Amino acid sequence: MSPAGFDPEDVDEFDEFDRPFLGGAAAPAAPTASSSATAEEEDGEVRAYLLTGGRTGGGAAGIAMETTAVLTPVGEFAVAGGTLPFELGQVAATCAQARSVAEVAALVGIPLGVAQVLVGDLVARELLITTSTAKSLAFDVSFIERLITGVAAL
Repeated sequence: MSPAGFDPEDVDEFDEFDRPFLGGAAAPAAPTASSSATAEEEDGEVRAYLLTGGRTGGGAAGIAMETTAVLTPVGEFAVAGGTLPFELGQVAATCAQARSVAEVAALVGIPLGVAQVLVGDLVARELLITTSTAKSLAFDVSFIERLITGVAAL
């Protein structure tokens, strides 16, 4: 039953683009250079995720960005033999000379976090050896005491 004065045949088929209060149909926006750049960034993020398996940081080795890495003899053999996956091979080949993880990331063209994970993987395989450039002063009690004394003297 229909309400008084309502005839279902007078109603046009529903069209969401033909409503006057919406201001007419909206045309889809044309792709811009920034939207394609966003797509490339998303592809890079997906690629980074795939390279690291979703892992972040330096893994179990705790690789910092200033950590220096260099190939071991076993690593040199693996690079020469081409037995490593592409990105790991690039990182290992870059470490033929001692380089910091930040340098490796820049030279290979991968994000720093990805470089930390990949260097950590190569260290775990004993293909790279790493050295830390400096011990953290954050946990050095004597340094903190000297700092407090120096600030108090001001």
